[in-house]
Amino acid sequence: MKKRELLITIIISVLFLSIFVFAQNTESSSSEEDVKIDKAYQCIEDKIGTDCSKLTSDEQAFFILALGDFEDCKNEFIENSENEGTCWPKGSCKLKDSAIALLALDHIGSDTTKIKNWLLSQTKTVSSLIWYMEIDSDFATKCSITYNATTTEITINEDKTISSISDSCFSLSQGNYWIKINENCLEKEFTISCDKDFKSTLLYQTQSSPTIHVSQSLHSSVAQGTTIEKISLKCFKQGTSCDYEGSLWATLALNKKAESINSYVPYLKVFSLENKGLFPEAFLYVFTNSQEYLTSTINDNFKGNYWQIGTKNKEYNTALAFMALEGSAIPQVEKAKNYFLTNQGENGCWNNVRDTGFLLYTGWPKSPSTSVNPPTIECQGNSDCQINQECVEGFCRGGGSTNLRDCRSNSFFCVSPSDCVNNDVLLSYNCLRVGDLCCKTAPQLSTCSQLDGIICDINEECENNDFVDSSDAGLSCCLSECKEIPDEEGNGEELPTNFCTDNKGLCKDSCEDNEKDDSDLSCGDSSSQICCVEKSSLFWVWFFLTLIVIIIILILLRNKIRLLIFRIKSNFKKKPAEPQRYVLPPPTAKLPPQNLRPPMNAAFRPIQRQIPKGSDKDFEETLKKLKEMSK
Repeated sequence: MKKRELLITIIISVLFLSIFVFAQNTESSSSEEDVKIDKAYQCIEDKIGTDCSKLTSDEQAFFILALGDFEDCKNEFIENSENEGTCWPKGSCKLKDSAIALLALDHIGSDTTKIKNWLLSQTKTVSSLIWYMEIDSDFATKCSITYNATTTEITINEDKTISSISDSCFSLSQGNYWIKINENCLEKEFTISCDKDFKSTLLYQTQSSPTIHVSQSLHSSVAQGTTIEKISLKCFKQGTSCDYEGSLWATLALNKKAESINSYVPYLKVFSLENKGLFPEAFLYVFTNSQEYLTSTINDNFKGNYWQIGTKNKEYNTALAFMALEGSAIPQVEKAKNYFLTNQGENGCWNNVRDTGFLLYTGWPKSPSTSVNPPTIECQGNSDCQINQECVEGFCRGGGSTNLRDCRSNSFFCVSPSDCVNNDVLLSYNCLRVGDLCCKTAPQLSTCSQLDGIICDINEECENNDFVDSSDAGLSCCLSECKEIPDEEGNGEELPTNFCTDNKGLCKDSCEDNEKDDSDLSCGDSSSQICCVEKSSLFWVWFFLTLIVIIIILILLRNKIRLLIFRIKSNFKKKPAEPQRYVLPPPTAKLPPQNLRPPMNAAFRPIQRQIPKGSDKDFEETLKKLKEMSK
């Protein structure tokens, strides 16, 4: 074999090896995340087995949110409720548990009317706030305040102070500029009238904070006209007191059912600073879409790889952040997802069923695995349908017997409730994101370019996390400048660039046999542990190098191998050599004298080619001409 052919063979083999290894790595990288997500789903399936009753009602709720009505868990879950699906858990109804139950059953299309009505019955006016009424006019004026057939007269001076007031519901405050509403009159409705043009509004503050909040409603009227002021700020109560965490979840659940939440959000805003450990910013961003709460959700409590605050663990807090930010390409979300996929338990779970189900539901949600019953009742309006059903596309949909259908796959739009007109809300269609509703019409959002924004690359971050929602980029439209992601993130804490989990390592007390301790990688807040990384496997490299060597040897020895194969097929037997054939010359043949040879055995002569006649004469003539030419 020529050297050139050998060299070409080696080059082709090496190229083949490189392409194969690259393809293997690419395929492994692209499917690795899906494999880990499937492993997490499989883990909670294995934990439940075929008996959902062994889980607590809290675990059952998050299991249903992740997997739907798997192994008929819905019936077991309802058995753990009070009065067959009114509130949870049975015997001690709690706001948070009942609100999460509504989200879980709504996720699989069950009737949630009982839970919704129970939650609405647990509201109360917030009495722990100090309430004020302000009446303002550009002129000195006389006004009247009427409630429950009682009328109180007041005089407003040119400097806008109030002269005096005499009523059991009111007292002057803040230098006589405002009227304080006493606690026993907070639920009353007040009608104001003045003899000059005027404005009126409500203000409030907490008992422990000097900050005064102005009500969103400012009413104005001409002289002799009227305005009406009524305190509508409410909370959800546990017993007789407001329950802040329960109010967060109850508001989220009612928001999912397209109920008005305007009366509850102010309470959640005012007391958010006093309840920072409950991560209220994540909920408030879902309710308001406010840039303030978006920035706070992204930045506050992010510890480089996950969110952590208060007494709740990092799984719970990160799931809340996913709930608010899901669908965005914000670097913190991607980094947290990578962290948790890298730090799964051996069985695929994170801690327990509750934490695993919550993370899957908000981080990697799937449509609930329930059987879909096709709609059969035709309708022209909602009045033609059963309770908790809607007339959509000519059929009654929703309710207990008809499961929810995916909103986007039916060409509808998943938007926040504030972006959808009530008449366009489709409750019988499901949106995977917790804070979204299905809407008939697309939200009136501008494109990222129309907003003068840009979409950052995956290795960039938006300066000051100045994101805004757009029609083409979602929550990934940056209104400021995209910068390369620095080596440190999260609350000003400097994180090592060689963080263990960023390099597909695991922080452990000791490494397994197939792992090694990499001292160059840090475990950050788990500094007492060591970073274990999987030992490099060169199996495929050595396998293909050996294969190349074998191929080269086979090519060099191909002739001997061919002979060996032939001998194997013939069972190593040799054929006798055929004798050389001789024949007698014709009887009349006479050989020319110059062709005489030594005598041979007369019996046999080898076959000889006969020389054509005249060939000697031609040869002599040729020699003669050559001699003449040489003279």
